[in-house]
Amino acid sequence: MRDLFTEKKGGKLSSKKFWGNIFLALCAITYTLDGFHFYDVGKELFSSLLIAGCTLVGLRTVGGLFNNEK
Repeated sequence: MRDLFTEKKGGKLSSKKFWGNIFLALCAITYTLDGFHFYDVGKELFSSLLIAGCTLVGLRTVGGLFNNEK
């Protein structure tokens, strides 16, 4: 659980990871509620939440690809 919200270096709280996981959780909740037909959600909401969440969580991974430090 701690790895979901902290940086690998320094162990400090990462706002990108925090908000990315919040967006992905909201996307999962809205997808589930839409599946149970509690309300209808447009594809635009799913797409925007999924893109925002994956971008925020994946920024550190993409940055690590171009980092030459070992």
